[in-house]
Amino acid sequence: MSTDVIERIRSNSWLFLQRAIKELISHDDSNDDGLSEERAVIATSLIQMSFELSLVAHFIASDGIKGVITDKDKHLPEAALIEKLKDNELATKPFNALKAEAIRDKIFRGDDDENLINEFQKIRNKLVHINYTFSKNELYDLKNDLTYFIVHVVMPTLSEERHNPSEIISIKIGSKSFKKLIRFPPYAKEMNRIAKQNSNNVYRCIHCGNNSLATDHSEEYCYSCCAELSHAGFIDCPYCKSERSMIYDALNISLQGDHTIKGLCLNCSSDDLVFLCEKCGVEIALEADGDEDKCHPGFCAVE
Repeated sequence: MSTDVIERIRSNSWLFLQRAIKELISHDDSNDDGLSEERAVIATSLIQMSFELSLVAHFIASDGIKGVITDKDKHLPEAALIEKLKDNELATKPFNALKAEAIRDKIFRGDDDENLINEFQKIRNKLVHINYTFSKNELYDLKNDLTYFIVHVVMPTLSEERHNPSEIISIKIGSKSFKKLIRFPPYAKEMNRIAKQNSNNVYRCIHCGNNSLATDHSEEYCYSCCAELSHAGFIDCPYCKSERSMIYDALNISLQGDHTIKGLCLNCSSDDLVFLCEKCGVEIALEADGDEDKCHPGFCAVE
């Protein structure tokens, strides 16, 4: 099976999705307002078109070209089917059939996404066929619902990168648009959700400010801006008791004369001096936890 066909379909799907994302991030959310009706109509339509194409590409990639065609053409060899597809003459399964198969195969992120997909399709159909008018509440909810739909429904079918949508989105939409996207509150909310699905400890990222920085051992990574912080050190915060929430410069702490360096809690914003004992390797917040019985400069409690 030629990958050219799959890539061409995915490329078109991305084209619609890129435009949809740019519509959403053009919305001024500084006052937490709903979308304009024009922006809602355009974004909804673009996302639906992207979704339909992404499903076709997904099933061709997983089942071959015969996974998306109607019974009428199933007797044809694959090469002939590909040529018909390239010539826009191939009869493919209707969207509802592919959607049902995707739901059956559980390729989306959320357990309740079937209802969302069905509701989203109803809105799209009303827009196309009867000039649907959104209510004020719908325009408010849509900025969150459309963002959720992109992250949890479209992206799992469009990209093989299931761990973090930001990685592929950042490449596809460019740095300027991506910076606007991660500042868009509904997107930040979804990245927080994904971070919590993948990590036990999630805090405010020192780079982008979103609450999407995972600090589990060997998984120090921001799901919003994709910052990788495996070079940093993390200890439990003695003030708010959060696990691995106090960050410090692990690369330079041992270069300091007294092996201490400033630390900052990414949960409660408390700061402290972090001490690294060169003898036993313990890390401790001196100002909160330090006492004569614990490791401190010039003394190791283990010896």
